Formats: sequence, structure tokens, C-alpha cells
Amino acid sequence: MEKFAERFTRQNSDVFPSPDTAFILGFSVIMLNTDLHNPSIKEDRRMTIESFLRNNKGIADGGDLPEDFLRGIFNRIKENPFSLKEDDEAREKADKDKSANTFESLFVFEGPSLFGSSAEEKKREKLRQEREEMMAAAEQLFKKKPTTKSLSRKGSHGSSVAASTSQNIDSVSPSDVVKPMFDVTWGPLIGTLSQVLEASSDETITTLCLSGFIYSIRISAQSGMSLARNTFVNSLAKFTTLGSIKEMKSKNIECIRTLLGIAIIDGENLGESWSPILQCISQLGRLHLFASGLDSEDQFLQSDPSQPKISESAREMEESNGKAVLAAVNEVLIDKVFSSSVTLSARGIVDFIEQLIAVSDAEISGDTKKGISGHASATRASQQGKVSKSNHGTEGPRIFSLQRLVEVADYNMDIRPRLTWSQIWENMGNHFAKVGCNENAMVSMFAIDALRQLSFKFLEKPELTDFNFQRLFLKPFLFIMQNPGSREDIRELVLRCVDNIIRTLAHNLRSGWKIFFSILKLSSSDTGVKIKTLGLAILQRLLDEHLNDLCPPSADGDDDGDDVKLTASEISLRNAHVDDFVGLCRASLSFIQTEESENPPSIGLSMRALCHTACYADLIADK
Repeated sequence: MEKFAERFTRQNSDVFPSPDTAFILGFSVIMLNTDLHNPSIKEDRRMTIESFLRNNKGIADGGDLPEDFLRGIFNRIKENPFSLKEDDEAREKADKDKSANTFESLFVFEGPSLFGSSAEEKKREKLRQEREEMMAAAEQLFKKKPTTKSLSRKGSHGSSVAASTSQNIDSVSPSDVVKPMFDVTWGPLIGTLSQVLEASSDETITTLCLSGFIYSIRISAQSGMSLARNTFVNSLAKFTTLGSIKEMKSKNIECIRTLLGIAIIDGENLGESWSPILQCISQLGRLHLFASGLDSEDQFLQSDPSQPKISESAREMEESNGKAVLAAVNEVLIDKVFSSSVTLSARGIVDFIEQLIAVSDAEISGDTKKGISGHASATRASQQGKVSKSNHGTEGPRIFSLQRLVEVADYNMDIRPRLTWSQIWENMGNHFAKVGCNENAMVSMFAIDALRQLSFKFLEKPELTDFNFQRLFLKPFLFIMQNPGSREDIRELVLRCVDNIIRTLAHNLRSGWKIFFSILKLSSSDTGVKIKTLGLAILQRLLDEHLNDLCPPSADGDDDGDDVKLTASEISLRNAHVDDFVGLCRASLSFIQTEESENPPSIGLSMRALCHTACYADLIADK
């Protein structure tokens, strides 16, 4: 009945609003036919037209079917009942039996009949005959039904018949079958794979176990089974032994290669499972440095000299493991994990970046090894807008994942639509802003320099009128300037980045001016004299070299006051330039000392800012 309703609605889409309506009405018609034509139902108990209408009330997705339509069905069923062939035969037989019983009732006495047969014996005989008829009918059905073997013996003709038959039958999607089967088996499966992989060192067995991990992760990822997927990925990550001071065996290195392959091929559906994979990649980067004979970046960036360094024995073990990994795992394979991010969907790239940010935050905090061993996961503080602190873990800060985040941003910036990119950058920008306020100067400087490089690339593409992508992209610079915990040398670096961008790309700036004017306005009340002086110097350069970028001359050189017809886009652009000019004026005015000023500029800076206002007044008069 369900398949009938689905097929009928698909072929007659204008009759019913949904297959549910056809399904319910189909059952209602069967009940009506039985009720009207079943001889065992008394006439006064039969269904009426009113009852039929009432039974089918609200079945059309909450609405009612047309009354004339339902009345037509009722009348047709009442006049012409439908039945199966075997039902017709049964009725004919019942009529014959009734006639025979009537004849017997005329000639048979109570008790044994004249022919020595009781009524009970006759009834048993009838039942036996009915059973034989049913068995014969079933036997005929089995004989008519072709078997798989008979179809295969028919050759090409039989194949074409089977193919044409299969086209008329709706097949079940494999995912509908695989998911419930895997849901039942994945628990024992991961236990078996883990035990065998742990106990065996045979290459063939290791390969088979890793194939089991690959297919299990693929099935669970594509089926949306997050618990199974996370469990398999975490288990495989632990078998890499990355993040622990243990000698790596060949099977551990094969686990690393398998994990990287999963990241490249099945990254679209990994979701939260990216976290252990990216933590392993982070440790791979660390081992590569050891293998090259270099100090890892946590030693280089360590701001606390009293923090204990890695022991000599542990360092030797790390170097040995690093050389083994470097020989077996090509660094190109690691790079491909991040370059393949361009193939991810909008949802997939957001999942990937969220986990990369979490791992980067854990690196800067110094607790990346905990996540791989399973004792703790990478922190999500980057998404809560708190300023990070370095060295809260067992290691110094690292910027491996932060560097990779810059690469991913570079790969995806131009190929993603601006709307999609703005959603991606919201998480990235918050992380860069947070790291830019880190108490470790080298870490925060790297974050700001990365922001500067990405800003140059982003601003190379002009922004259309009335959009705000530039403002959203440059917002991390403003966050760092506003943060009371940021260092003075970092705020100075932000101002120099702003100056650098304005010198090079002022002609492409649109909504980004709002951020820059806000930053310059903040510099006027900064506690550092050097910051104030640099902020006003940038404003002076704007006035001298880029005023036409903010206030372009009118296209019509005549100032006779005649109305000039402008298009909507030209009007919008003119309004944008007006807003930019107002922002420039406010930035200069903020450097003028007033009674309400907190940390007011010096008299010299205020006098120079007053000169700016005179230039603005002349410009307004000319317009």
C-alpha cells in the first residue's frame, strides 16, 4: 500500500498533496468496499456516505479532499464492488454449499443422515478440500515464479528481461542497509582491530587491520555516525604513538600514513574527528625539526627561562623517531592535507578550520600532547574571545598550526565566494586577534605579520559598493588595539601595518577605511607617546598623499549648481566617500586636546591636528 501510494502520487502529482493522502484513502476505500458488500454485516450497520466523509476528514495534509470527489468514490464502490478472483470463486462455492445445505435440510433428519454421514463429517470434508485447493494454488504460484538460476540460464535474453524488471522495482539505497548493519557491528569491530593491531607486528596483518580502520571511518563518516567515527579516528591516532616518548615501530609509522590518507580522501565528512588528526600532524612537524637537528619552535619561542627543557634521553628518542618518520612520511603528504582544503564544501571547510584553530590554540598554550594521548582535548578558548596565555601546559608555545592556518587561508581566499569566505574568516579572524594579544611577543608578532600578509592579498581584489567584507576582514587589527592587555610594541606594530596597507592599497580600500579610522582614533588616547605620534603621522600622510582616494574630485567639473543625473551606484559611491571623509575628520579631531580627553595628546600634536581641520574646511568649501 505504501509503494502504491508513492507510485500513484509520483505519476499523478496534481491529485493528492502527498503519498500519505493516497495511502490513507486507499485503506479507507478497502474498508468501505468490505463494509458495503460483506454479507455478514447487517444493513443498518453499513457505512453511510456521511460516515465515509467523516472518516476521510483532514487527510490531505490537514485539509479535506473535495466532497464531490469522495461522494463519487462512495457511489462507484456501492454500485460496483471490487474483489479478487479467489474471492469470487469462494463466493460461488459458498452459494453452492448454501443450496446444497438447503436441499439436505429438507431430507436429513436430526442425528445421523440417511446415508450414514453426520453434518460434522461433511464440514470436516469441506475444510480438507479447501486446504487441498489452497496448497494446489500455492504450488502453482511457486512453479510460475522464475528462480535466479533459471534467469541466468536464459542468456542475454534472460538478462534483458531481468534488467527491464529491475528498472520497474525501486531498489533500496545501500546506505539505508549499511548504516544499521554497521551500527550493530562497529563496537566489536573496533575492539578486534585494536587488539590484533596492538599484538601483531606482521606486515600483512597490520595492513588488513589498517584497511579495516579506513573502511570503518569512511562508512561512519558518510553515514553521519559521529560516535563511531570519532572512536575509530581516536584509536588510530593513539596507535601512531605521536605525542609520547616511545620508540616508533614500522606499524606506528604505517598508522601515521593511513591517518594522513584518511584526512586527504575522507576529509569532507570528518567533522570533529579532524582534531586528533591535526594534533598528530602538529607532532609530525615537531619531529621533522628534531630530525633536521634543529630546536623545536617551543624551545625557540619559550619566554620563561626557568621552564624545564626536554631531557637529553627524550631528545635522543625524539630525534630517532623523527628520522624514521622523515624517511617514511614525505612532507609533501602533510602539505597535501592542507592544500586539499580547497576541495571541501562550505560546511566541510568550516569544520576543518574550527579544529585547526583549536589545535593552534593548544599549541600556543603548550598542551598538544594531551589531546593525542586521550587525557584531554584541545581547548576551545579561542572561540570564547579570551586572551590566551602561553606556557600553561607542559611545553613552550608553538606556531606550527598557526602557520598552517595562514596557508589554508591563502589557499581558500580567492576560490571561495565572498559570503562563504566571510563565514570562514569569522573564526580565523577571532583566533588571529586573540593570538595577537598573547603575552609572548614573538607569538603575537607572528600573528600580526600573518594578518598583514593576508590583508594584502585580500585587498588586492576591489570591494563592490555597499559591501562590508573589508571591514570584517580587518577587524582583528581593531580588536588588538582595543584590548587593554595588549603590549605597546604590538600596538605600534598594528599601526605600522595600517600605514603599510594604506601606502600600497589605498586605491582599493572601501569599507576598510572605517576600521583604519577607528584604529587611528584609538591611537590618540593611547598611553604611549610613540603610538600617538605615529597615529597622527599616518593621518598627515593620508592628508598629503591619499585624500583623492577618500574624496575623489567630482566627475562634472562645473560648479554651476545644475542638477547632475547620477545612477544609483554612483549615488551610493558618493555617499560612501562622504562617510569616509567624516571618519577622517573625526580621527583628526580626536587628537585635539579637550577637557574630557583621557590621556590627551601633547600641545604640539593638538596644534598639528588643528591644521588638519583647516584643510578639511577648505576642501568642503571647494566642493
